[in-house]
Amino acid sequence: MDSFKKLKIGTQLSLGFGMLTALMLVLAVFSVLRVSSLATAFHEDSRITAERLEPLYVAREALDQTGLAARNAYIFTDDAEATKELAIVDEQKAIYLTGSHIWNNFQDGMGPGPACNGTPEQFDFDGYLKFLKEHGHNFIRLWRWELFKSQAAGGGYHLCMTPQPWQRTGPGEAKDGQPKFDLEKFDQAFFDRS
Repeated sequence: MDSFKKLKIGTQLSLGFGMLTALMLVLAVFSVLRVSSLATAFHEDSRITAERLEPLYVAREALDQTGLAARNAYIFTDDAEATKELAIVDEQKAIYLTGSHIWNNFQDGMGPGPACNGTPEQFDFDGYLKFLKEHGHNFIRLWRWELFKSQAAGGGYHLCMTPQPWQRTGPGEAKDGQPKFDLEKFDQAFFDRS
C-alpha cells in the first residue's frame, strides 16, 4: 500500500482506472456467458413446450375447421357449397376420449369413516396414471372439491380435501377449529399440482 502511495497521482489514477476497466471486462464476460446459458435454457424449454403442445394445436385446428364446416353446411343455401363443407367434416377423424372417474384425483384427504385424519390420506397420482395407461385411457378430468370438509356414501367416507387454492393463515378460526382461509394469499402447493 505504501508503494502505491509513493506513485505520482497520474499513475495512481491510471492504475485505478485500469483495475476498474479490468473488473468491468470480467463482469461483462461473465454476464454475456450467463445470458447466453439462460437463452439456451429458454430456447430448449420453448422447444419442449412446443413439441408437447403441437398435437393440441393440430386437434384445435381440426375442431375449428370441422365446426365451421358443419355450421356452413347448415346455413349455406347453395347445395354445391353445402356439399363441399360436409366433405370437410367427413375428412376429419374423431378422437375418442376415455378415462376413469375418481373424485379425489387432484386433492388429498378422502378416506374411510366419517372423521378426518390428522394427516390427509395421500392420493396415489402415479398409480392413477399407471392404471389409466394400462387400460388405454387418454382423458383425465381433475376434480377439485370446493368444500374443505364433507362426507360421501352416507357418511362412510370423509372428504377433508387439501390443498385448497388459499392458505389457512387466519385471521380467526374456522368452524373446524383450523385458521380461516385468507382469500388474499394463494397456497402454492395447490397450484403446483396443476
